[in-house]
Amino acid sequence: MTIKSLLLLSLLHLLGALGASGQGDLNIFSPEGRMFHLYLNGERLTDEPVSDLRVHDLGEWRRQFRVELADGSGAVEKSLTPRAGWLTNYELVAGRGGWDLRFHSEAVLGAAPAEALPPAPEDFERLLAVVAGQSFPATLAVVAELVARTNCLRVEQVSALMAPMPFDEQKLAVAKAAYRNCADPQNYFVLQASLVHPSSGQALGDFVAAQGAAQGRWAAAGGCFSACPWPMGQAEFERAVAMLSVQVSPRAQAQALLEGGCLRSGQALALLGLFPFDSDKMPLAELAFERLFDQGNAALLLEAFAFDDARRQLAQRWLARLR
Repeated sequence: MTIKSLLLLSLLHLLGALGASGQGDLNIFSPEGRMFHLYLNGERLTDEPVSDLRVHDLGEWRRQFRVELADGSGAVEKSLTPRAGWLTNYELVAGRGGWDLRFHSEAVLGAAPAEALPPAPEDFERLLAVVAGQSFPATLAVVAELVARTNCLRVEQVSALMAPMPFDEQKLAVAKAAYRNCADPQNYFVLQASLVHPSSGQALGDFVAAQGAAQGRWAAAGGCFSACPWPMGQAEFERAVAMLSVQVSPRAQAQALLEGGCLRSGQALALLGLFPFDSDKMPLAELAFERLFDQGNAALLLEAFAFDDARRQLAQRWLARLR
């Protein structure tokens, strides 16, 4: 064998090794559970419509993906490049110009999920509406702290969360709760302007200084990420819910569903809505908190409860797990 042949053989082995290790997964999902068909380079991958689909072992080069809504309401086509060794997630969202595939998150294959991004503006507006909708100041403060502790907020979002609080003491508590996981803690000095009294602004400055650099980082230990690996598909969730209606003990079955699954906040809210009384919903909601894929939206589950006392107690119990 000539030297040229040996070099060519070595190159082929190297390219083969790179090809085997240079693959990644790409997942497309609808956060609202909308059903769709997925096409890859013109070939349909789905026999039945799905609400999320993970495509495995893709080489790191650009491909054409097309999503068609099963109800015929629209479609979107986009060129996406998988990242070798990573799972990349894209969500199907409605924009002003129609449907779009928006980058959601990514994680190393086989590793724990990555830290969450700050909530998108529309998601944060929903959370802010839940906070502002609380009738009593004590509940308002607790729910605001819950949102602050379960999200990686930007400083402008922290400021908006502080705004409904009637007193500096409550505003300061929200600012302190949000600092640990803040996406841009270097800008925290801006929040001093959101406080009425100069002494409150000084107290916030002293708090930030006392935390040290290690506490105000994006990837702080115990930061805002979900321990839940991946949410249940909408079709699977709907089949499980349908089974609850024929069970003798639907609450026990709902508990089993939560213990064995991983739900989005919208799915958990729908599950709680099957039960008429706050007393039935409370133990399920407590369990659901640990099983939420989007734990930053946990406050949305409070909408399932009729009474202020129940909402405040639930938020306090969730907070106790985070402190």
